[in-house]
Parts: sequence; structure tokens; C-alpha cells
Amino acid sequence: MTPARLNLVSMTLAIALLAAACTSPTAAPATSAPATEAAPTEAPPTAAPTEAATETPVAEAVPTEAVVADVTGLRTYSFDPTQSSASYSVDEFFLQENNRLGTAVGVTSQVSGALQINFDDPSASPLGEVTVDISLLESDSNMRDNAIRRQWLESATYPLATFTATAIEGLSAAPASGETVTFKLTGDMTVHATTLPVTWEVTATLDGENLVGTATTQILMADFGVEPPSNPFISVTDGVTLTLNYVLLPTS
Repeated sequence: MTPARLNLVSMTLAIALLAAACTSPTAAPATSAPATEAAPTEAPPTAAPTEAATETPVAEAVPTEAVVADVTGLRTYSFDPTQSSASYSVDEFFLQENNRLGTAVGVTSQVSGALQINFDDPSASPLGEVTVDISLLESDSNMRDNAIRRQWLESATYPLATFTATAIEGLSAAPASGETVTFKLTGDMTVHATTLPVTWEVTATLDGENLVGTATTQILMADFGVEPPSNPFISVTDGVTLTLNYVLLPTS
């Protein structure tokens, strides 16, 4: 083969190899595919502390003392006229019936007034005044009632009896609900224009917020300028029991 022909063959072979190299697929360099950006996801909610999720605040039981506390401190009470009454009772002898002994009782519901009690320190209580319209006392005898108004007690002229409480003794604290306590209430009582010191024996029961009870005392009519009634028919002993049945309603 001539040199010119050999060069032509070599050139042809080189061109063929070059074309093959350009057309044959070559492995692309390994490149990391761009990471697909993950859609943002909400962070899982943080679990609330177990105590907050499972424990419900429980109201503490109110101690017994809290009930009593409702009536502690300085409290003002007024008389409920629909449930309060004042009365007297006195022994009398029926002279024309072989001196038969009887007991006269007169009652009125005309009771008013207010009392202030300091249950934290009862001895320091301001207390107050009670007024009774004794001109409206009624017994089982109109004749007796009229005689009391006109001449014996002269309650038509001196219709009001008042008691101004000044001291309380024997009460140490507020009564518990339903409990009955006893104590003494001392003060000045005015009847028939005469004022004298009087001490009442008192019972009191706490009924809800109300105070319910009885107060009693004994007096001599002559001490208050009243002569014991006497006529050809009856003779009255000089000793009168006064009773106050009361319901006190709290006003503050």
C-alpha cells in the first residue's frame, strides 16, 4: 500500500473513532439530584403537663367554723313583729270564789327595736333598745284589760315600756347552727315613767341567720309606782313575770 493510501486509511479510521466517541452515551457524572423541598409540616403540639390535663381543681370542703363565721363580728338584728311577742303573767285570787287562784296573762305583738351584738367579743357589744306597746296588751278578759289601761297600769297614759340593754353576760361566742345558748342581758327598763335596772334570762338559738329565743324577768309592780290591783272581786299578788318571745332578723 502506498504511503498516500495509508495516510488516507488512518485518517478515515481516526474520524470514525472520533464520531463514535461523540455519539456514544457516556455516564453523566453522578450528581445529587436537587433535594425536593419538603412541605413544611406543623410541629406536633406539645403535650400539656399531665397535671393540667387530668386534674380538675376541687373545691375545698368548707369547715364547720365557716358556718359559724357567718354570724361572727358585729351584727345588727331587728325584731320580727310577725313572730315576736311580749307578755305578762301574774297570780290573782278570786275573792268571791273561795280565793280561787288563777293566773292572768296578757300578750301583745307590738314589739320593736334593734340589738347589736359583737360575736367576736360579746361583752363589748353595743346592744340597743326594745320597745313594747303595753297599751295593747290583751288577756282573756276585756274588763281586766280596760282596768289596766285606765287605772292600774295607766297604760293609756304611759303606753310604751322600753328596755335599754347595756351589758351582756355569759355569752362567749356565736351559737352554732341549731345550738341554743343562754346568757343574761342587763339594762334599764322604763315602765309607768319609772326607770330601774333589770336583768333578763335569755335563751337564743341560731336558726339559719335568725336568732330565735325567749327572755324572761320578774319585777314588782310597786317598784315601778304601780299598786297591785285589788277590789271586792280579785286580789293580785305583787310579782309579775315578763316574757319576751322573739325572732331577730339580721339587718347587717
